[in-house]
Amino acid sequence: MIVRAIERGVSEEKLARVLNLDVRAIRRRRTMLNGVCPEVVELLKDKSVNPIAFEVLAKMKPGRQIEAAELMATAGNYSGSYAGALLAATGRRIWRARINPRRLPA
Repeated sequence: MIVRAIERGVSEEKLARVLNLDVRAIRRRRTMLNGVCPEVVELLKDKSVNPIAFEVLAKMKPGRQIEAAELMATAGNYSGSYAGALLAATGRRIWRARINPRRLPA
């Protein structure tokens, strides 16, 4: 909904004002699925997933994203901290880029 409104020319500031949100929240939701593979989006589309969890999943390579999404679904835990724990348990060779482990979500 947010992405469609922005594509149709509505400014982020106007959306934030109308939805009573911070502009940063609008930007985060607009880019929430960037870097997340389509299979993961399909797995989690009907779940209430914390937006931070998608940011963490995007730091993993696609194969590990799918594994992590399946683990989240099995555990019924879709929090950012659980996704961060899965990322921390992931070998560095499966990360998309260099990540400082101290900056992972708590």
